[in-house]
Formats: sequence, C-alpha cells, structure tokens
Amino acid sequence: MRVLELNGAWELAPIPYGGVRPDQANRWYAMDVPAHWQQHDELRDYAGYMLYRKRFSYKPKKEERYHLLLPGVFYWSTVFFNGRRLGNSEGYFTPQRYDVTDLLAEENELVVEVHCPNEKNRSNKRMITGVFSHWDCLDPTTNPGGIWLAPELHAAGAAYIESCLFHTDEYDHDCATVSVKVDLTAHEAAKLKCAIELAPANFEGRSYTFERELELDAGRNKLVFQYHLEEPALWWTHDRGQPNLYRLSLTLRDGRRVSDAFEDEVGIRTVRFDNWICYLNNQRLYLKGNNQPPTDTRIARVTYDDCVRDIELYKACHMNIIRVHAHVDHPHFYRAADRLGVLIWQDFPLQWSYAREIQTVAERMIREMVRLLYNHPSIALWCCHNEPIYVLDTAGSGWLDKYKTIFSLFFWSWDRNVLDPILKRAVEETDRTRFCNKCSGEVDLPWQRGGDTHFYFGWYRDQGKSYWDFDRFVCRLRPSNLHFVTEFGAQSFPNLKNSEKFMNPDLRQIDWPELARRHSLQIELMDHWTGLQQPDLATLVEKSQRYQIELNRFYVDRIRRVKYQPNGGVLPFMFVDPNPAVQWSIVDYWREPKQSYYAMRDALRPVYPFVVFDRDRRPSLGAPVRMDVYLVNDTLNDLGEVTLVLTITDEAGRQVAEHHAKQVVGPDGPATHFLTVFESPEAPGAYTVTLRMDHAGDRFDNVYNFRVE
Repeated sequence: MRVLELNGAWELAPIPYGGVRPDQANRWYAMDVPAHWQQHDELRDYAGYMLYRKRFSYKPKKEERYHLLLPGVFYWSTVFFNGRRLGNSEGYFTPQRYDVTDLLAEENELVVEVHCPNEKNRSNKRMITGVFSHWDCLDPTTNPGGIWLAPELHAAGAAYIESCLFHTDEYDHDCATVSVKVDLTAHEAAKLKCAIELAPANFEGRSYTFERELELDAGRNKLVFQYHLEEPALWWTHDRGQPNLYRLSLTLRDGRRVSDAFEDEVGIRTVRFDNWICYLNNQRLYLKGNNQPPTDTRIARVTYDDCVRDIELYKACHMNIIRVHAHVDHPHFYRAADRLGVLIWQDFPLQWSYAREIQTVAERMIREMVRLLYNHPSIALWCCHNEPIYVLDTAGSGWLDKYKTIFSLFFWSWDRNVLDPILKRAVEETDRTRFCNKCSGEVDLPWQRGGDTHFYFGWYRDQGKSYWDFDRFVCRLRPSNLHFVTEFGAQSFPNLKNSEKFMNPDLRQIDWPELARRHSLQIELMDHWTGLQQPDLATLVEKSQRYQIELNRFYVDRIRRVKYQPNGGVLPFMFVDPNPAVQWSIVDYWREPKQSYYAMRDALRPVYPFVVFDRDRRPSLGAPVRMDVYLVNDTLNDLGEVTLVLTITDEAGRQVAEHHAKQVVGPDGPATHFLTVFESPEAPGAYTVTLRMDHAGDRFDNVYNFRVE
C-alpha cells in the first residue's frame, strides 16, 4: 500500500455562497494545509464558504486502485477531483473516502468547498462541533473552518481494508480472548491470504501471528476473527503498571503481491463499570482526573509533543483519567494517552441544546466517532452529550433564560429525553465492550435517575451563597449525586507574567469587557468571590488562585471521603487553557502550572490525609468547629498502622491543641476515618490546622484555616 499525503501548499479563496466554480473565485491565497483559514493573516475574521485547491503530480499503476481520504474538514464539505464531483460530507472529524481510480491522472486537481459559518442561534444549533462553536472557555471570535487534517491518496490492490477494529473480549487467569473485526471491499470476487500479527510495540515480549485464507465476494465483506492469547502483556494505567502496547498488523496478499495492509497500536485490557466504579483488568480502580478542552483552539497545529507534554502534566498531578470535553481532539492526543497510560472519557461533540433536525446526522456521526477511536486502549467510556440543557451564557442571563435552564435541567428537554437515548443506543450497537453514559451533568432526583454530576457551589451564585451549600444540599440531602463527579471549580488568572501577555499590567487600565468577550473572564463572579479592586495585578492573580485552591480542595476532600461509597471518580473542571484566558484551568495556555495545579497535585495524592470541617468559622459564643480526620489510600500497598497528628495554632503561632490517632490502613479501599475533633477556642482570630502524616518515608502536611469571630 502506498500513501501520498496531500499536505503542504494549497490555494484557498473565500466565496460568497456554495456552488462557485474555481474559475469564478475572485482571489486565491496561498496557505499550508493542514490549517484553519483564520490562521492566514488576511482571513483572521472570516467565516462562511471557502474553496480549497491542490494540484499534484502522480504516476498511477494499472493494477492498483486509488482512494482519496479526507480525515478532517471543518465542517460541511463538497469534494471535486479533476472536475468530477465526488460527494459531500458533514462533520469535522468524520473521515471521507472516495474511489478515484478512474479519475486519477499524472496531473491532478483536488478542489474542496468548505462551509463553516458562525451559528447565531445558540439555543437551536445545527453544527455538531461541540465546544468549538458554543462554549464559555473558547474565544468566541474564532472560527474553526478549514482542512485540519491532511488529505491522503491511498493505493491498494483488488481488495482494500476499510476498517479494522480490535478489542479484548475477556481476560482471566493469564489468558485473553481478543477479537479483530475487519471490513474489506473487493473490486471483484477473489481469494486472498490474510496475515495478522500482534508484536510488542513499546516493550520486549512475545509476538502472536495468525493466517487465514479468505474467499471474498465482490463488494463489502465483514469478517470477525477471534484468538486466545496465553500470558499477554496487559495495558495498565500509569499508576497500576505499564501501558503495554502491541502493534497490530493486518496484511492482505493476492499471491505474492500485497493488496492492502493495516497497522495500528492496540492494548490488551478490559474496562468495565459497575455502578460508576471502574474495574481495569478486573482490578478496581479509583478514577482521578480532569476535563480537557481542545489541546489548542487551532487544533490543526497540535503536535504529538504537545499532547505528550499535557499528559505528562496530568500524570504528575496523580491523574489517571482525562475527560475529552465535548469534542474529538487531535489523533495525536489519543496516541499519547495510549502510550503514557491514561484513560480517556470520550465525549461526543454536543454541548448544551440543539435543533431537532440534527437527530439523524448525530446518530450517524456518533457511530463514526466510536469506530474512529475504537482501537485505543485508553478509551474507557463514551458520553453522548454534555449538559443537554438550555444555556445561552453561563456568565449571566435574564429570568426567562434562567427558568428555561432550570426546567431543562430538572424536568425535561428534547436533547436529554429524546436525542440522547437514541445516541446511547447507537453507541451500544457499535461498541458492546465499553460503558456508554447517556449525558453528562444529569442530576439524580426522585423523578429522574441521574448519572455523573456537575457542581458550582462557590462560583455560580444561583447555586447558593457559598460552597458550604454543597454540604447541605448534596452531601446530606441527596448523596446519590456523588456517584461520579465530573465538574466543579472556579476561575483564576494565569501567573503574572503570562497574564501580562494579554492584558494591561496596570490593573487600573485593564479592558475588563475585552477580557470577558475574548478571554472568558466572568467579571461579576470574579469580583464577588475574589474582588477586582486590588492594589495591583499581582495581588489579583494571587487571590484568584488562592480562592480556586480553597474551593477545589473543599470539593476533593468531600468527594474522596465517600470513595467507593458510592463515589467512583473525581474530575474537576478544568485542566488547561486552549487559548489565552482567565478561566477554570489549573495550567495556563503556555503550559505554566498555576499554584492551584500544585495544590491539586497534593489533594489527589495516592495516599492522602485530610480534614472535613463542618464550617469555616466559629462565632465566639456558638457551637464548636467539628473536624473529621480521614486518610485514603489509592495504592495496592497495605500501609499497616498509620499515625496522624493534628495540631491547631493561633495567629501568633502558639499551639492550642494537639491530637494523635492511629489506624490500620489496607490497600486501595474506602477512606479510613481516624478521629473526630470538636474545638472551641474562645479568642477571636485566625487558626491554622495542620494534619501531618509521616509514614514509611512519605511525609505530608495538609494545612487548613478557620476563624473565631
């Protein structure tokens, strides 16, 4: 099989509407592909229709058949090859394949008409682009239109491989059963030999080879091969073992000649969920991670090294799962996750509410997404829709919009109650090996069964006066909503030097409306929780990150307290900025961690001692402050007897109380309760609580504060 990448220099021309011929275009620009057209200096604000043209030379062979592949075009496209219209497509990540055998010549012209408008009706969206079109974490002035993955010309023999899907059926007692599902298309009936090999890709070990003789009918042939592998090397997350990968090779031979070949990296592993508890290779695994936006707003320029850099930051933060939030990311991202041993929660690109006419297209497209990403061992589960509710602007809206949002969240919405069950069935018919979540952010109530949940107590003021309302309304009244938590957080500014890259360093001269319009800042909420009136920008940066740290740890402590009882995972929102921004991230666009990153790293430690308070202040004549002390162990190590020391000091640094507690802590399991302390210092002021663990060379101090008024 020969492959010609049609990347590099292309021509592109804006056109007023579809159907304009290349000779009718007014002006052609030169640009390298893959790219988004707004990356061109003269097209930075353009949205709409664009003609792309590529001329190339090739020497076709009579015995070969040729297919043109377009793996990524934003969003609608119509393809012409040497003057012949090949077809049209919708979807930014769905691959297109066209047989061009009878059209290919020594000199060729490929023309692609691309349409990617800015949708104005945000409550009735038509484009299935997820966060690329409507989100509070991307610059809304950007448009993703363009050819973002390079087209390719594939040469094959009389039969070619359309797809090859690999999965592990089961693993037990050092033996795995794996299946290979192959779709082949033959130009005419033929007898071929098929060779399948599984060879170690990133480790030294045993290879497995299998051969079959095939009798193919003319047209499409669907084949399923099942094999039993003795003592295979398993794929594990980085915190449980090695992410061992095999190179799956499938070769079709017509006599001595190779008709077509396929190669991919796969992993032998099983993943299942039981009431939101994950089991990897039949071993229970507590999931800790974060939400990943597009690796870059301009996804076409993402490199493999970019993805490795991000995932290494996840790993260093003790995270073993990444939620690809309401989009399909660059192929490099999934390959990096496979190789670095991090699971992926994969969202379909639906964000908030859509027009009803998308149903048929969405059903087709979600099947294509599943097949596209099927072979990645890192993919642990699918999710059909993020927050299928009525949302126009998360920063604030009128009473009617708020009513529509509340009604769609707690009672009924077409997206959640009609569309999403259809999409879930489509996924389950396409992939019977992974769990599929109907939608993300569905609250568990007496009249509806919930799923994973999102909480913004401490940020969105509609949810309460402070994050302490989370204790009252969720932890006490409806703890079933803690099965799996996939969003919470607060905005913060990047570190000072990086903040100054996109805002005035003089706090008095900052253009606040521009920060809100282009860089995600929610002005009123930031002012309420942090206060915009600070002495200087450095102080504002520090205070915003400090509040983000405080709120994130509040949630993590309460969620890890109910580990496995019932909680199966904790994923704050969110990890990194896709563009320069002031938002919920703990790592900025330039990949510099904020202080909140290091605090999150502490809060997600594999062995983590923590304190859960019943309040953060004590009136001088009120009830004492209650402190419940826990330790959670996510490792497979039996810790034995662990001693924790809790000390309380006043503002002058004088110790006012000290408590010791010992407990036996076994391997990975629910949080262990060490002791409950009631403290009633009478002198007003700030008090510091330090919980110290010093066990088997692992020393950690977890520091908290409360006030007496």
